[in-house]
Amino acid sequence: MSGVIEIIAFCTSATSIFLASRQKAVTFVLGVANNTMFAILFYQQHLYSIMALQCSYILLNIYGMAKWWGWVGLNGKEKKLKISSLKVEEMGALLAMVLAAGVLLATFVVRMSGIVPEMFPSPKYPLLDACLTTASIVAQILMIKKKIQVWCVWIILNIIKTALYFEVGLALTAVLHIIYIGIAVDAIRHWTKEYRKY
Repeated sequence: MSGVIEIIAFCTSATSIFLASRQKAVTFVLGVANNTMFAILFYQQHLYSIMALQCSYILLNIYGMAKWWGWVGLNGKEKKLKISSLKVEEMGALLAMVLAAGVLLATFVVRMSGIVPEMFPSPKYPLLDACLTTASIVAQILMIKKKIQVWCVWIILNIIKTALYFEVGLALTAVLHIIYIGIAVDAIRHWTKEYRKY
């Protein structure tokens, strides 16, 4: 059963990320489907922080739909959310926040495993899992806000995730993250081209 779930997650996720690279708001609709599949899959692999990440992604995808379709958060007469850039100090603050939140989340997961081991058996790589989770939430928010640096962040995260997923035996998911890296490289080119028009 987990093999079928992984295949469905693979297909919906690859399509969703490609659509994001082309600034298509429908990416968030497919995102809800693939996050549901991945939440089940990561629970089965005892990667609890990344499982929780999928649940938060569902909420972020709903917000992303509203933002990219212009229902919320546009300024003045803007018809479409424009690509923008982060300042250096903003990037530093986000990195510190990711690390601090990652440590807190890892501590929580390890303690929960000790309290209810039948529900949360021994977690794998809790600190790495937690930091990838917090960084991914930040990256998803940056994508929703169309910050141009987001694709470089995704490349770094997906390189690390590829190694992790091969390590825990999720080969198809690891391959998916290699595809994500290729899409992110292509997205940098597309988003940069549009950003320079402003």
